[in-house]
Amino acid sequence: MKKIFYPLLFMLLSFSACTEDDSTLATLDVSDIVIENLEEEYSVRSYVGVNLKDVIKPTVQTAYAADDLTYTWYLFDATAVNIDYRDYLISTDKEPDYVVELPSGDYRVVLEVRAQSNDFAQYASVLLHTSTSYSQGFYILKETPDGNTDLDCYNEELLTDVIAVGTGAPMKGKPCNLSILYNGEYVDPGSNELAMDNFIHVTTESRDYKGFRSEDLTEVFNRDNLFFSGPMDDNEIPYGYFMAYFYQCYISNTGIRSYGATFSGEAESTGKLGYPSCAGGSKFVQIIGWTNGIMYWSNTEHRLMIADFNVSSSTVATDTSGKDIQSDYPTELECLASGVNSTGGTNIGWFLCESPSKGERYLIQSNSLGNAIERIVTLDPSLHLAKSDIVAANGRTASYIYCVDGNKLYAYSLTQGTELEIPLTGIPASETVTFVTNQYLGFLGMISATYNFDAFIVGTQEGYNYKLYFYEEEQMNGGQPIAAPGLTLEGTGKVKSVRYLSPQKDITGSNLGFEEMMGNTNTFPFSD
Repeated sequence: MKKIFYPLLFMLLSFSACTEDDSTLATLDVSDIVIENLEEEYSVRSYVGVNLKDVIKPTVQTAYAADDLTYTWYLFDATAVNIDYRDYLISTDKEPDYVVELPSGDYRVVLEVRAQSNDFAQYASVLLHTSTSYSQGFYILKETPDGNTDLDCYNEELLTDVIAVGTGAPMKGKPCNLSILYNGEYVDPGSNELAMDNFIHVTTESRDYKGFRSEDLTEVFNRDNLFFSGPMDDNEIPYGYFMAYFYQCYISNTGIRSYGATFSGEAESTGKLGYPSCAGGSKFVQIIGWTNGIMYWSNTEHRLMIADFNVSSSTVATDTSGKDIQSDYPTELECLASGVNSTGGTNIGWFLCESPSKGERYLIQSNSLGNAIERIVTLDPSLHLAKSDIVAANGRTASYIYCVDGNKLYAYSLTQGTELEIPLTGIPASETVTFVTNQYLGFLGMISATYNFDAFIVGTQEGYNYKLYFYEEEQMNGGQPIAAPGLTLEGTGKVKSVRYLSPQKDITGSNLGFEEMMGNTNTFPFSD
């Protein structure tokens, strides 16, 4: 497995060293102090008893006697400016005796090695990434044996039923959607002050909704407190959240409600929402071009819609000439799946729809800018994609839509309109495949690429027991498994969705817009 799955492994970023000499060189001998065996970057989990002395183990090469040397360690926020790091001492041992109990974030650790005989010192600096058990990892949305909704979370170990553990009970009804929202704003229930955190938003088919901050999975939002106007009406159907260029957006059957995302790095909103705009939505939302608007399926209009840059209004998506091409197709279409594919320098958003009355399926494909429909394909009923109930996007490695039919995996080519069977290396043929997804982070540098990964995940089911097989990049080639999966998870429940949560704090709508300017739009999946 790639190190993104194992945050305690060392990762590389930056290293610095400097020398301080307060001695009188004419009268004292000065030898060098060489600090070695330090990685440039470390990642650890907070609040689980990790001691830095078991992680950071420097060696020192010098002519000074061992009892002449002192070791001093400092730790401070890596984003802080105009501070004196000497105010943040954590240890005076050769290896830093410090149990990590820090909020998720980036910290700078400085080691000072000083010779007492002449006050000569050398320094080394490393970057420390911290996360909690909940602030990083794969979240697994599942149906419980009693037909309700819960989450499992994998971060080095599988934490099960985390909603029930945290709130006392699973959420009411079968799962609908799992949304990850970075840099969500809210009022901290402990301090009663504005705060920011990454959020996990969960909705169910019984219209239940909860929003959890990722640091400790505290429930912050629910049906009673999300709106300024008071509890949600009974007819409100929450579908999830997504990030727009300047806004954090909630989508439901009544439309899109949003608040302006902060640019200061400090929370400026309570996260509560006002009145909706745009046509009613669904859980199927895709942004193909961050500055060109939002493509989403409307369950109320039974049409593909485009919301404007400021999510203030929406229109029916037309073709590139402005024609309402959707009017040539049945008016009662239902969306089954959607995704974005970015290969060969081209972005394609797609929405797989079905006519309940005709039984036909249609594939709506966007243009590369994401502001119009490129084509609508009526699928040949003999295609596996025209029959499958298990459909998923390939995001960045092949122009595929995956589907499962007859317990076999197939790939539909977005460019050729043909299909091929893909063998599932390392998965017993006797197991029933019930779930597939491609999860990834793909940043180019405006947002840190430290946590980038790409995983193809296949789920099998036996009753209410699931297995998830993770194929990493080294086990894939051209969107197809070529080796046995690197990780297998087993749990209880029926898997509905899997999302990866990064502990990063620099994933903002504006930074995603800058990534687009660098030619990188499809950075992580929004919906299945």
